[in-house]
Amino acid sequence: MAYRVTRAGRDSDAKTATGLTRLKINYKGLLGINRDRTVHHVKEAYRAVQHVTAVFDGSLRRIADYEWTSEPTFKNVAVFAYAGTDRAQAVTIWLSGKAPMANYPVKRATFTFARGAFADPVYVDLRTGTVYDVADTMWSRKGATYIFRDVPVYDSPILIADRSVIGEIVPKTMPRGEDDG
Repeated sequence: MAYRVTRAGRDSDAKTATGLTRLKINYKGLLGINRDRTVHHVKEAYRAVQHVTAVFDGSLRRIADYEWTSEPTFKNVAVFAYAGTDRAQAVTIWLSGKAPMANYPVKRATFTFARGAFADPVYVDLRTGTVYDVADTMWSRKGATYIFRDVPVYDSPILIADRSVIGEIVPKTMPRGEDDG
């Protein structure tokens, strides 16, 4: 009979140690699987990884010490800026104070970037992959300072980016609205 050492350091029958008597599956991956270990469906996180890697493909470099402000001021918000070889920028924003939730309330804010570079800005929800045009009434520029108003943010990364950073994707019109929560 085959034996192996278990995590507890004890010898165990291979049949029980390998789970042949009862199949245990880790369900936390990017793909939903059946008990026979075939793929049942792709999870939302799988699509999100596709969207993130489509944008962050090695062509962008991080901008250190990027100056930004928000109104209202959030206690826990993550903001990171990146630039392409043509200096066009992409800024990731998400509320980072709590663990991600299925129905996290969307907050709206005004973001100011002191050293921006956006000729044709778009808003990208990296979780869903939806791309929105940013209406002329929702952004303005004063020298190198860019102001984006009524930006929806939540516990998943969004992107304010120059269209050249994300390529040729037909965007939707970004809805204006009040906070969802």
